[in-house]
This record gives sequence, structure tokens and C-alpha cells, in this order.
Amino acid sequence: MFKPLIFKPLIIVSLWLPLAAQADIKMLQAGEQAGCQLVAEDVCKTTASAAQQACLERHQQAAAEAGADAVLLGERDESTVRRPSLTGAKNVTTTRIAAQYYNCGLQQAAFKQAVQSAVAEPAAPLSIEQRLVRLQKLKDKGLISADEYQQKRQQILDQL
Repeated sequence: MFKPLIFKPLIIVSLWLPLAAQADIKMLQAGEQAGCQLVAEDVCKTTASAAQQACLERHQQAAAEAGADAVLLGERDESTVRRPSLTGAKNVTTTRIAAQYYNCGLQQAAFKQAVQSAVAEPAAPLSIEQRLVRLQKLKDKGLISADEYQQKRQQILDQL
């Protein structure tokens, strides 16, 4: 029988870290959720042999769907029951891992940082060759007329 979970943070296994890096969802340690807004809570229930990995992936997906950008894993609970099978009986272990999903503004912060770095570092000027290639592509796509192409091409060549 499943008893209510008291939320206790888990230590994240090093196996989980590569998975967390693949997603845009940050895995929080206990206490890191301060200043974040709680979006949702959920409990993953699985009989998979790799229960930790399966629940981590499920929590990351659920957090993304809920609009969260961080997950704090909680209590892990396991129960084993004997079930009939074709060869007699087998033990089935059910694992439950609780999690809280937070919005910590991480995506907004990353976006702001990208914008600031783009503004702070002006793009390097294109070489004459790059400008001519770009101009040719505009003409080929029909975005500029032949006359506009010739006029701009001559302006670029005059800079030599």
C-alpha cells in the first residue's frame, strides 16, 4: 500500500547528470529552489529495471510540459510484491520518485544573456567576397532586381 510521501530531497546519481544536460530542465539540489516559483508536484511510478533513469526522464518531460525550467527530486519509495507468472511467481518492484517542478527564470536569463552578448559584440564586417556572395544569393532568390544587383555590386567593387 502506498503511503503519503514526505518530501525529502534525493542525492542525484551521477548517471542522471548527462540526461539533465540533454534537456533544458535543470536538476536542483535541496535549497536551490529558493527564489523559484513552484509550478507543480508529481510522483513517478514505474516497474522498470532502470527506475531512476525512467523517472528522471518522465519528470523532465512533465516539467517542460508544465512550463517549468527546474526539477527538485524528492523521496524515493520502493515496494515489492509477488505476482503469478507462467513459470510460477516473480517479484515485481514498483519504484515511486516524487518531484517538484519550479520556474526559476533560467530560460529568460539565458535569453537575456544571449541578447546582451550579441549587442556587446558587434558582428565582424563581411569581406568583399562574402558581401558579393550574399548579394548574388539575394538576386538568385529574386529579392532584388538585376539593376539593383549591378548597382550594389559596383558599390562593393569600388571599395577595393
